[in-house]
Amino acid sequence: LLMAVTIVAQRAGAVSPFMFMVLMGLGLYIPYVAVHTTVFERLLSMAHERANLGFLMQVADSFGYLGYVAVMFAANFVQVGENFLQFFISLCVISTVLSVVSLFFGWRYFAAREFHPLAPAEETIQ
Repeated sequence: LLMAVTIVAQRAGAVSPFMFMVLMGLGLYIPYVAVHTTVFERLLSMAHERANLGFLMQVADSFGYLGYVAVMFAANFVQVGENFLQFFISLCVISTVLSVVSLFFGWRYFAAREFHPLAPAEETIQ
């Protein structure tokens, strides 16, 4: 949502170019940290396996770097020219929509799972 608000503010001329880039970076970084610290922890907890976040974080980071390479290739092969800002904003809109949709489906998935604590041990009659 921060990215969406920042894009609207940039279109209206309400933010400087520096503040635009800072807010866009923050809008991408906050969900990244939230997924690493919350969603991955919940996935491991639900699996009831001994594990840590190292592998999941590595996979997520690898996709992030792959996305960066894809943006650089796209900027070179798509005729962006002098209008790189419009290309960047288009990618940010796509990222915003994908983030909101992913958040919705993640929320639905975790909301559908009920927490079942272990039942207390039955007392035996002696």
